[in-house]
Amino acid sequence: MRGVIICLVTFLGSLLGGRAEAVSVSVPGSADPWLAGMPDGSTASGGDVAPAQSPVEVLGLPIVPGTSLRFFATGLTAHGPTQPLAGPDGSSGFRAHFAGAENGISNTISPLNSLQGVFLGLMQPDLTPAPAALDFTNTGNVPGDVNYTSLSPLLKQVFFIGDGMTNGGQMQQVVIPAEATRLFLGTKDGFDWFNNIGSLDVEVTLIPEPTILALIDIKPGSSPNPVNLKSKGVLPVAIFGTADFDVTEVDISTLLFGDPLLIDNGGTAVSPLRSALEDVNDDGFLDLGLKFSTADLVENGALSPDTIEGVLVGLLVDGNSIEGMDSIRIVPPNGSNANSLRISAVPEPTSSALALAALCLAISRRRAF
Repeated sequence: MRGVIICLVTFLGSLLGGRAEAVSVSVPGSADPWLAGMPDGSTASGGDVAPAQSPVEVLGLPIVPGTSLRFFATGLTAHGPTQPLAGPDGSSGFRAHFAGAENGISNTISPLNSLQGVFLGLMQPDLTPAPAALDFTNTGNVPGDVNYTSLSPLLKQVFFIGDGMTNGGQMQQVVIPAEATRLFLGTKDGFDWFNNIGSLDVEVTLIPEPTILALIDIKPGSSPNPVNLKSKGVLPVAIFGTADFDVTEVDISTLLFGDPLLIDNGGTAVSPLRSALEDVNDDGFLDLGLKFSTADLVENGALSPDTIEGVLVGLLVDGNSIEGMDSIRIVPPNGSNANSLRISAVPEPTSSALALAALCLAISRRRAF
């Protein structure tokens, strides 16, 4: 039976050489964005000096132009020891940087005490002119103002982050600009960050994004894919090549297969015994044929009498991950009809998505070690 669509999704973290997909950063209220990337002894904003008032660089997360980040921030800061504390969204007053653009970094108009970010490239920022300022007031140049859903700042352009959510509770995302290699976080003041107090705890998450679509087929040429759990043989699975998907780009050593619901409940996905490149469906495109031990799948809890679908996950050689699902019909032992019972209990799509994620996590753990 021709398979269900594969979604190739960029799963980061340990899938990408052990790099985390989320990191946590503590940002003091005294972190001045206009000292980002500047050497020790540099000055900004009146009385601020690097590194004492330098913003915090986000480390441990790949800064890849064109990908997107999400932020979640908590904590309290104030723009002076006697000033009222405010959360990551800042206070009600909007303020520009009193010195304007400085050290090659743009001005910005955003809430006082709010969490700010700025992307830099490899060069020291004061070696090239600053970009234009972003104005986050409701009459400014940012669609949605502080409630933007997606923002694409330029290199060296200071931007508002706040708590990372709109006033309606929707998570915001920020697209990493071209040539960016570094991200710095600070707070918003007009001048003299050195006497600011408090700190913000910030989680920065790289958003996985889908790449391409393809197809798989469990037991190619048969329908509805019968599987005998007592078999001592192999279960064939094919990944179909298309004009848009080259199966030779699949990293076979990372492939795992199993029932997503079983994997979500403690089962262990299984690697293929062997593989071969062949045109399985005679469409002129090379396919990847895989053979899995049925006994291994049963012994590892990756298949059961209640199984109605199998999922194949793995990585491409460029680091992107693949997922593919197709139906399975377990041959009922002793005339029982286990499949029909399972069909009545299929979870809602949200649960299935979690099960898929659990199977992908199995790959990430395997790759990490």
